[in-house]
Amino acid sequence: MKGVAFTASRIMANAIQCYKQALQLNRIHFLAMYNIAVVYLKMGKVSSAKKWFFKAIDIEKKLEPAYKGACLACFKLGHYHEAA
Repeated sequence: MKGVAFTASRIMANAIQCYKQALQLNRIHFLAMYNIAVVYLKMGKVSSAKKWFFKAIDIEKKLEPAYKGACLACFKLGHYHEAA
Protein backbone atom coordinates (compact mmCIF):
# COMPACT_ATOMS: atom_id res chain seq x y z
CA MET A 1 0.00 0.00 0.00
CA LYS A 2 2.82 2.43 0.76
CA GLY A 3 4.21 2.05 -2.75
CA VAL A 4 0.87 3.05 -4.22
CA ALA A 5 0.66 6.07 -1.90
CA PHE A 6 4.19 7.16 -2.81
CA THR A 7 3.39 6.77 -6.51
CA ALA A 8 0.22 8.83 -6.14
CA SER A 9 2.22 11.48 -4.27
CA ARG A 10 4.89 11.36 -7.02
CA ILE A 11 7.60 10.31 -4.58
CA MET A 12 8.90 7.79 -7.07
CA ALA A 13 12.17 6.71 -5.43
CA ASN A 14 10.29 5.76 -2.26
CA ALA A 15 7.66 3.92 -4.29
CA ILE A 16 10.32 1.81 -6.01
CA GLN A 17 11.96 1.11 -2.66
CA CYS A 18 8.64 -0.16 -1.24
CA TYR A 19 7.99 -2.42 -4.21
CA LYS A 20 11.52 -3.82 -4.02
CA GLN A 21 11.00 -4.53 -0.33
CA ALA A 22 7.90 -6.52 -1.30
CA LEU A 23 10.07 -8.51 -3.71
CA GLN A 24 12.51 -9.28 -0.90
CA LEU A 25 9.62 -10.92 0.95
CA ASN A 26 8.23 -12.64 -2.14
CA ARG A 27 10.55 -12.75 -5.13
CA ILE A 28 7.73 -13.71 -7.52
CA HIS A 29 5.35 -10.89 -6.51
CA PHE A 30 4.41 -9.99 -10.08
CA LEU A 31 2.30 -6.98 -9.08
CA ALA A 32 5.30 -5.44 -7.33
CA MET A 33 7.30 -6.01 -10.52
CA TYR A 34 4.54 -4.46 -12.59
CA ASN A 35 4.30 -1.45 -10.27
CA ILE A 36 8.07 -0.92 -10.42
CA ALA A 37 7.75 -0.87 -14.20
CA VAL A 38 4.92 1.66 -14.07
CA VAL A 39 6.91 3.95 -11.79
CA TYR A 40 9.98 3.74 -14.01
CA LEU A 41 7.82 4.54 -17.03
CA LYS A 42 6.39 7.59 -15.24
CA MET A 43 9.96 8.69 -14.43
CA GLY A 44 10.94 8.40 -18.08
CA LYS A 45 13.29 5.48 -17.39
CA VAL A 46 11.87 3.48 -20.27
CA SER A 47 14.59 0.81 -20.48
CA SER A 48 14.16 -0.01 -16.81
CA ALA A 49 10.39 -0.04 -17.22
CA LYS A 50 10.65 -2.46 -20.12
CA LYS A 51 12.83 -4.82 -18.09
CA TRP A 52 10.36 -4.88 -15.19
CA PHE A 53 7.29 -5.28 -17.41
CA PHE A 54 8.88 -8.37 -18.93
CA LYS A 55 9.84 -9.71 -15.50
CA ALA A 56 6.19 -9.42 -14.43
CA ILE A 57 5.05 -11.15 -17.63
CA ASP A 58 7.53 -13.99 -17.05
CA ILE A 59 5.83 -14.70 -13.72
CA GLU A 60 2.19 -14.01 -14.65
CA LYS A 61 1.38 -14.63 -18.31
CA LYS A 62 -2.18 -13.29 -17.93
CA LEU A 63 -1.22 -9.84 -16.60
CA GLU A 64 -2.64 -7.90 -19.56
CA PRO A 65 -1.61 -4.41 -18.36
CA ALA A 66 2.02 -5.58 -18.27
CA TYR A 67 1.83 -6.52 -21.95
CA LYS A 68 0.45 -3.08 -22.75
CA GLY A 69 3.19 -1.41 -20.71
CA ALA A 70 5.89 -3.54 -22.32
CA CYS A 71 4.54 -2.70 -25.77
CA LEU A 72 4.52 1.02 -24.95
CA ALA A 73 8.07 0.86 -23.57
CA CYS A 74 9.31 -1.03 -26.64
CA PHE A 75 7.63 1.49 -28.91
CA LYS A 76 9.19 4.44 -27.06
CA LEU A 77 12.61 2.79 -27.34
CA GLY A 78 12.15 2.09 -31.03
CA HIS A 79 12.19 -1.67 -30.41
CA TYR A 80 9.27 -2.18 -32.75
CA HIS A 81 10.00 -5.87 -33.35
CA GLU A 82 9.51 -6.54 -29.61
CA ALA A 83 6.35 -4.42 -29.42
CA ALA A 84 4.36 -6.72 -31.67
